[in-house]
Amino acid sequence: MQHWCLGNEMDGPWQIGHMSATEYGLKAADAARQTRYVDPSLKLIACGSSGPLMPTYLEWDREALEQCYDYVDGLSLHRYFDIASRLVRNRLYREGPQMDRPNERPYALHRNGYAGMQRYASFLWSGDVYSTRETL
Repeated sequence: MQHWCLGNEMDGPWQIGHMSATEYGLKAADAARQTRYVDPSLKLIACGSSGPLMPTYLEWDREALEQCYDYVDGLSLHRYFDIASRLVRNRLYREGPQMDRPNERPYALHRNGYAGMQRYASFLWSGDVYSTRETL
């Protein structure tokens, strides 16, 4: 594994472990330091804001990066599209890697699905549920 994400959508109140950007940035920096001790070759990706509908959008990214910038290699960005755009994106997920590695079969795992995604080696992961006691 080359890339490792340090959390996902931690600004969202639906997440178990939801926290402020500053809190997350400090935890991400600590996790990054410990992870690099074990495997310095990993590319570590900090968790960005869940999207433009969040009240803390972009401010979350700035605050989190103030705490962990020196320890991470990137920031995950979230953007959700309409169905037609998602199929184009699935196609790019398949064709992009094939340009660099024509002898390898790409595989993309998504948490939302729609008809036609399988033709681009995209597969559905249904593990994204609302994090409450009732839905666990």
